[in-house]
Amino acid sequence: MKKHSLLTSFPPALLPLSLISALAGITVAVTPWGAIAVNVKGLDLKQPELKQSEVRESTPNQATPSPSVTGEATTGTSTTGTSTTETSTTGESAPDDTETRQLIAREFFERGSAAQAAGEHRQAESLFRQVIAVNSNNAPAHNNLGNALRDQGRIEEAILSYQEALRVEPNSSTAHFNLGLALRQKGDIRGAIASYREAIRIEPNYAESYIALGNALSQQGNLPEALRSYQAAVRLDNLNYLAYYNLANALYQQNDLGESLENYRATARLKPDYAPAQVGIANVLYRQRDFPAAIASYQNAIRLDPDYALAYSNLGNLFLQQGNREEAIANYQNAIRLNPQFCQTSTTIKNLDICPTPTEATTP
Repeated sequence: MKKHSLLTSFPPALLPLSLISALAGITVAVTPWGAIAVNVKGLDLKQPELKQSEVRESTPNQATPSPSVTGEATTGTSTTGTSTTETSTTGESAPDDTETRQLIAREFFERGSAAQAAGEHRQAESLFRQVIAVNSNNAPAHNNLGNALRDQGRIEEAILSYQEALRVEPNSSTAHFNLGLALRQKGDIRGAIASYREAIRIEPNYAESYIALGNALSQQGNLPEALRSYQAAVRLDNLNYLAYYNLANALYQQNDLGESLENYRATARLKPDYAPAQVGIANVLYRQRDFPAAIASYQNAIRLDPDYALAYSNLGNLFLQQGNREEAIANYQNAIRLNPQFCQTSTTIKNLDICPTPTEATTP
C-alpha cells in the first residue's frame, strides 16, 4: 500500500462526551485500514484500500502447438499459408517451419517476460503481441499481455486479453485471478468476486486468490465472508504477511481489537519493514488508550516509511488529544507537505488554520 488515504481526527473513546455533543453532525472513528477518521454528514470521504495481490505471470505452454501452421514444412516468406518444401543446396531438407516459428515465439515470450520484470511495459506489450502473431492460441502470451496493459493503466484492454486467454484455456486459474484484479480495478466488484471464485475452484490451494476474494468481499460490505477468505489464506500460507494484515483489518472493522492486534503483530513479525502494520498496531493501541505504545508504533511507521502521510496525521491527532499542540502541528505540517489533500479532508487540520493559502501553495 504505497498511497494512503487521508482521514483524520479523534476516535470517540478519546473524546469527552461534551465535546462529542458540541460536534453535532460529525462522527469520529478509527478506520480498520489505518486512518483515524472524521466523517462529516454529507461528505463522502475515501477509504484507503486493502493491500491487493500482485498479478500472476504465465510461463510458456510447451504443449500447445501453433494453430497457424499444419505441421507441414513451409517457406518463411509465404503469406498465403500454402505449404511448400524448401531444399538446401546440399540436398538436405530445411528445418520444419513450425519448429522455427515456435522457437521464435519462445524467444519473444522470454524477452517479453524480461521486459515486464524490468518495468518496460510497452516493450513487453510489443513482444507479447509478436508471440500472439505467431500463435493466436497462446494463452500465456494473452495473459501476460494483459499484465503489461494493466500496468500501463489500460484496464479495458487488459480485461479483453485475460478473456482471450480464457477462451484458449478456460481452466487457467492464473487468467481468472488476473481478470478478477482488473475487474476490481475497473469497479466491477461482482465480476471480480466471480473470477476469484473460479480461480479458487480450479486451484484451491493458492492463498493469494483468497486474499483477493476477501478484499473484494470487504469492499462489497460482506465482512463475514471476507473474514473466512482471509482465514483460509492464513491456513494455506501461514507465512503470507498480507493474509494476516487484511485479516487484522477485517477483525478491526468488527471491533475485535484483541484478535486484530494479534494479527497486525503477526504481520509485523513476518515483514518488519511494513509500515501499514505499525499504523494498524498504533490505531488499536490508541483505542485501548495505551498512548505511549501508540506513539511508538506511529513513530516506527514513519521510520520505516518517511513519506507515510497518514502516520504523521494520526500521530498529530494523538498529540493534539494529549494537549501537545506544538508536536501535533509539526506532524500535521508533515502530512500536508506529503499530501496537500489533508487540507480538504481533515476538519481538524482546517480548524488549526495551518494550511497554505492558494497563493502560497503555488509559489515556487
